[in-house]
Amino acid sequence: MTISRVEKALIFCLATRAMTNYTATKVRTRFRAVMAMMTFTAAQTTIVLRVAKAAIPSKVDRARIPST
Repeated sequence: MTISRVEKALIFCLATRAMTNYTATKVRTRFRAVMAMMTFTAAQTTIVLRVAKAAIPSKVDRARIPST
């Protein structure tokens, strides 16, 4: 099974969120830059970010996730 470009970008985004204390907004901003480098169009980026918004927990949600 191959990983699509969108999945790679989303994995990068979630890994950044998990490994840093960036806010969800900062991660989304960084994600937009990464997707631009990966030659996604603005429309594609917006669609993926809608999915990413659900996948990237905010600080409030993150506090409830136990650290492993």
